[in-house]
Amino acid sequence: MIEFRTLAYPSVLAVLKKIAEKESIEYDEVSLETLARRAGGDLRGAINDLQTLAENTKKLSKGDVDELSGRRQADTMINALMRILKTTSPEVALPALEDVDEDTDEIFLWIDENLPKEYKDHEDLAKAYDVLSRADVFRGRILRRQHWRFLVYINDLLTAGIALSKKERYPGFNKYTRTTRILKMWMFNQKNAKRKSIAGKIAEKTHTSSRRAIQDTLPYVRVIFKKNKAEAEKLAEYFELDDAEIDYLKK
Repeated sequence: MIEFRTLAYPSVLAVLKKIAEKESIEYDEVSLETLARRAGGDLRGAINDLQTLAENTKKLSKGDVDELSGRRQADTMINALMRILKTTSPEVALPALEDVDEDTDEIFLWIDENLPKEYKDHEDLAKAYDVLSRADVFRGRILRRQHWRFLVYINDLLTAGIALSKKERYPGFNKYTRTTRILKMWMFNQKNAKRKSIAGKIAEKTHTSSRRAIQDTLPYVRVIFKKNKAEAEKLAEYFELDDAEIDYLKK
């Protein structure tokens, strides 16, 4: 078997150009350069990609290269989800996202979309979504305060935290898919869920309905959390609010 060494980008590009010219593949410079750069020095991979994209049409376009990259990202994310959702071992789950070329927002959406497909037990699913919500709290703190050290906590929660939310590993195989919902809609649903959860706790303590708690009590509670730290701490303890709910009331 021929062994391909890791090469610098110009060397990979030069080989791809020779192959394209020899095989009469029509290409533009940008597409070939992109293909060479994304190979990361893997000459064998770059050649395979060129053959895959141009084998039938004898043409290479930037759209083809971008589409291949998109499929690869999806494949990598699906593999990461399998490691997280199919294990109860933190050692297996923790490094699952290391090679994923997706931003944090996309990862949130991937997990949110596919959790119900895997976690059939209602208690497991509720625990997993609670973990996802806690990770979202840290995400919000990064956006507001630029505390990037919280990324470590987010990774721990989205990997080991989600994995350990279930009591045992679920058998069988599920087809994981990218969400079709946009991030803003997901964030709205998360905030709405927090509001309902808080209202439910207020309603239980004040012996009223959740609807009445949302309309009459919650607005004043939010003012207290923004203006009076000491009273806010007392209310948080009285209503038994968790960190995600407290963070919501402070916004």
